[in-house]
Amino acid sequence: MALFLAAAFAGLFATGPLSQAMTTDPAGALRVEYEHFQRNMAPSAMWVHVGSAAPSGDAIAIRVNDKLAAAIKVEAITPEPEHARVTSAGIEYTFAAAEPKKAAPIRFDFTSNGFGPIQAEIGLADREPARFTIFIHP
Repeated sequence: MALFLAAAFAGLFATGPLSQAMTTDPAGALRVEYEHFQRNMAPSAMWVHVGSAAPSGDAIAIRVNDKLAAAIKVEAITPEPEHARVTSAGIEYTFAAAEPKKAAPIRFDFTSNGFGPIQAEIGLADREPARFTIFIHP
């Protein structure tokens, strides 16, 4: 019982140090901070940091793959995207570009739907995405 409680407090079943993770895309233009372990229907947040190596221009397009899009219900995105569109690969959100050479953080607040492992991908449009796995507990 003590091991079970220690694992729960450490984040094995949801929020905690064992659950916190970070990954980047192969180009290093995008970093995702997330939690490996989620609880079904529990609120959570994910941070996407777009760095200075991202394409410059007036807008930045972030693509969320279809498996992740189906496994979560997005409650809020900060800052709000200018546009969102469904593609064959998932959902693409377009944001106004931040100042040049400055990282732009984007926060996704969501609740998880379903159970089991989710093979997630988040990336800049037309670039190789960051790939990671989220496990949703019942």
